Amino acid sequence: MLENIQRQLASEKAGNIDRESKAPIALEALTGAPVNALSKRAAEGETCQTNGKAHVLTPKPAHELPALGFRFTARNKSTLTATQIEQNGETIRIRAGAVDGWARAVLQAAPLEEIIQRNLLFSLRVCATGKAAKFKSAGIGFYKDKTFHLAYTSGRNGTIAAGENFLSIQPPRGVIRRLAKELDGKSPMFVFLEFTEPVEIEIDRFKAVEAKANSIPYLEADGDVHDKLRDLNASLFLEGKRDLLSWLTSEAEVALRLECFETAARLVNILLSRIDDAEPKLKKRILSICVETAFGEGSLDELRTTLLNHIEIVRQDDYLFTALSLCWPAYADDMERQDAVSAFSHLPSGNNNRAFLAANDLFTRAHGILSALKGEEPEAYLMAANFFRTKDPAAYRIMMNKYLDRFGLTPLTCVTPQNGNVLASLSFPVSEKQLSGPKISVIMATHNAAETVGYAMRSILDQTYSNLELLVCDDSSADGSLAEVEKFSADPRVRIFRSKKNQGPYNIRNALIAGAGGEFITFADSDDFSHPQRLERQIQVLLTSDAAACFGRWLRITPDGRVAFFRDHRCLRMSVVSFMARKSLFERFGGYRSSLCGADSEFLEHVRLALGRTEVVELEFPLIFGLWSTQSLTRQAGLEATEDGFRSSKRRAYAEIATRRRLLGPELVPESAVTGKLAEVGLFRKPAGVLPHSMGI
Repeated sequence: MLENIQRQLASEKAGNIDRESKAPIALEALTGAPVNALSKRAAEGETCQTNGKAHVLTPKPAHELPALGFRFTARNKSTLTATQIEQNGETIRIRAGAVDGWARAVLQAAPLEEIIQRNLLFSLRVCATGKAAKFKSAGIGFYKDKTFHLAYTSGRNGTIAAGENFLSIQPPRGVIRRLAKELDGKSPMFVFLEFTEPVEIEIDRFKAVEAKANSIPYLEADGDVHDKLRDLNASLFLEGKRDLLSWLTSEAEVALRLECFETAARLVNILLSRIDDAEPKLKKRILSICVETAFGEGSLDELRTTLLNHIEIVRQDDYLFTALSLCWPAYADDMERQDAVSAFSHLPSGNNNRAFLAANDLFTRAHGILSALKGEEPEAYLMAANFFRTKDPAAYRIMMNKYLDRFGLTPLTCVTPQNGNVLASLSFPVSEKQLSGPKISVIMATHNAAETVGYAMRSILDQTYSNLELLVCDDSSADGSLAEVEKFSADPRVRIFRSKKNQGPYNIRNALIAGAGGEFITFADSDDFSHPQRLERQIQVLLTSDAAACFGRWLRITPDGRVAFFRDHRCLRMSVVSFMARKSLFERFGGYRSSLCGADSEFLEHVRLALGRTEVVELEFPLIFGLWSTQSLTRQAGLEATEDGFRSSKRRAYAEIATRRRLLGPELVPESAVTGKLAEVGLFRKPAGVLPHSMGI
């Protein structure tokens, strides 16, 4: 695995890198799974005889494309020859053009419906007959209104050297599904190759192969991170020769996007050993990777040393400077604290260091806080709200409402930031207009939440969308939570359940989904407050678009009213608990894993992988106010997921194994591997079933 990469780094300077041995390392590094056999996808075809511009085509079986070869030469960056080849009445058009210094060759492939039905994979051979060709990308596209549109691009920047270079291109199923909604099934699709300057190449052995359904999910998924991972695997033999350090940096960035901290940490060790060889922009990327990895693992002492060793770069970059301020050691005395406050309150750009000010509750240090509000991003109002929190409750409410107004959301009528739990004091005007449509089932699990479950339930029942039911299950609480839930029993929209024994929220969700009466299903936590327009905003998206699911965002707020700022200086975060979809989608994907935490994130990513980037929509609205207290699951010892980016070892272990299974599929990462890891770290919870409250236990 990574030892192979280290050997390649050592051999890079010696110039003896072996292209074939390197092909699978991207996936190996990320997943720990050897995939040599799966990496060699290019299909062998019959050689096409090419003699200048005379083309001899060898017929192929009907299920394959004709083999073809052509040569085109560009004399300058504005002129490129075009070629057309015919065989047996069928025309394969080779179009090539140069625009702003890049050239594209387009090869007619197959109709869209045939690609779908036969799961076609296209392969070809590219050979530079003159100087080495600078290769930009390859992919699948189509013509519409005489304009060529890119449908799928594999970014394989690098160089096509003299000799054979095999390429294989298979559009992910998610991309094909998306195209099927836009185009007629008989629409011809084209394989394209792009070069960054005029080139002289030969392309032959162009072939369509009826590929076996791929058992590795990420290879066929439609998503940005999956595209990047595919490109990394495909580009290693090209980019590795040119700049393997840059390639490894990209690999580490993908690992962090997938929350594979163990893999990222191992890559960081390699990157730091070679950081002195990197140019300044690449050094900054490597240091940013170090920041994400160190905060995720909580290794801040080592990070501080690394950042101080590169202080000239850090003091010019807001992101790195923020990280240094947040990993500074505990202050020995007031003088040292004041020195740190003076040094870190403002970023190199001159802006307030919101993350540092929020972490140390120092909003009184924010300069120009009121004058800076006009025309600034919405978070400025939340910074002002934190400033007024202990000084002027009325001004606090005004600032919160100005923030909500940026999203067109109903304002607060009452909020008391210093009255026990601020969320319990929230109230909104009663809506005279009640919207209705398909029934929505809202599922809520509660455990020892007697002080919060009341306002959590009230916030759902007071929604502007009226056709809903609220299913609440007490998970063997010992603090009177069930008695608080019973106060809502007179409302016909409320259904109350009890766990047979404590089993965690996701087992409860699975049990209640089966008995839910709504066409749509979503969730709520028993210590959060849903904005009254939450369900209205979400159901509108699902009823008026092609989206199969959606989720919103939330603000995390401490009991005394402080809005949490995260390391990126922003407050609005993805809210996986707000995930909403039709009941049939949950039945299709099998529900949530039996874990104490993190199963909603795994489920969301599983659905995204299967459906593609356009069918799961994120609404950029603050639909939920989430309680950010020591009692929150994300703040409990051993289960932390904090605003600086730290993830407990249990969460990291779950994320790593779940990602491997999601990307590689059950053949390489079986279900038992995930369940075994959850049991090993103490997150597995055995399903226990639920009963209607009237039946007792």
